[in-house]
Amino acid sequence: MIRAPLREGARAFVDWFLPAACMSCHTPVEPSRGDFLCLNCRSEIRVLDAPDCPCASLGNPPPSARAACSICRRLPEGPASIRSAFPYSGVVGGLIRTMKYRHAEQAGDALARLTLAGLQGHFHLIRNTQSLDAIVPVPMHWWRRWRRGFNQAEALASGLERLLGVQCRPDFLRRVRCTPPQARRADAQQRLKNVAGAFRVPAAEEVRGKTLLVVDDVMTTGATVASCAAELHKAGAAAVHVVTVARAGSARLGITPMEMTGQTGIEPA
Repeated sequence: MIRAPLREGARAFVDWFLPAACMSCHTPVEPSRGDFLCLNCRSEIRVLDAPDCPCASLGNPPPSARAACSICRRLPEGPASIRSAFPYSGVVGGLIRTMKYRHAEQAGDALARLTLAGLQGHFHLIRNTQSLDAIVPVPMHWWRRWRRGFNQAEALASGLERLLGVQCRPDFLRRVRCTPPQARRADAQQRLKNVAGAFRVPAAEEVRGKTLLVVDDVMTTGATVASCAAELHKAGAAAVHVVTVARAGSARLGITPMEMTGQTGIEPA
């Protein structure tokens, strides 16, 4: 094929004229290694420890555990597990804001790689106990998507699709109501009320019996992702897991330094 050499030549030409730079601080990095962060920025990343609740593992937590969990006790039942990889701050927070507000869709691949590396154990647990059928990005209302130009959750899901070898299915869930931004709502109950009736499954037969992974960029109270999971569960999904890149308001959760390598440790299906 002629296209592959042309593509490689074009990439080399661009790298020569526009050297690769860290996506966070713009320090030059080595493009041949596939680096997207410099060593200093990578060393600053911290992974959120799993919360002390079954919602971080597999299987719907019992009522007693749900009552004790700051996430579960305020959310509708539905997610089989909920995990966020990083605090919404520092390098990761900056990458998310770059993706969302500077229309840098390429940051979606970088954040997908970081999330997979940060939650390796959790992804292994899901893949070893269940067959993951599809990745479902949290949908954006068509009007907001038209204004922004893309859906950041879909950019993340597409990155995970390439890394995991699991299909991304944005068509499994639709946002039918344009709700005000969740950031304007202070607590979980207000946020749940804000997204009530906002999501629909267009074709229940498509999701029935499937194990799904709902993906979003940031979780605060979990109201949006839990509402998505509840809708998919109601349509007949066998299990719905939730993963977000970051969690806001996570100061009370433990953090662990993450050593980034070029490998995710996860093999495609």
